[in-house]
Amino acid sequence: MLVGLLVAVAITLSEASIQKVSINGSTICGDRYISGVTVQLWEEDTFDPDDLLEEGITAKTNGTFSVSGVTEETTLIEPYALFIHNCDVKNAEKCVRSTRFPIDRKYINGPVYEMSLVQLKTRQGEDKETCREKK
Repeated sequence: MLVGLLVAVAITLSEASIQKVSINGSTICGDRYISGVTVQLWEEDTFDPDDLLEEGITAKTNGTFSVSGVTEETTLIEPYALFIHNCDVKNAEKCVRSTRFPIDRKYINGPVYEMSLVQLKTRQGEDKETCREKK
């Protein structure tokens, strides 16, 4: 029984494939470019914590970003981009928002996902704001 389980795990691991996803664009808050935004590429997992594939910071002048991430998985990944920023928060010194954008699977091992202008002022379905407590 144990030998059979180990053989099944070994076969599954040997079938894992490398998968890559890349995104480009610029972040805006209302009508202005926003810099210093953390852009993260994640891979959603069902039974364990999501995997961070790569992270970058938007440029100072025009909020541009270019991030690519790679992972090795046995099934097709479910990638998403997470933008951590202070656009339209209660208190820019203490609060940040995390805005999540799904990435279509056609961009896995395919063309770069050109996100163009990513509007961070608009609240999305999976948008969260967190604030630090005063010390």
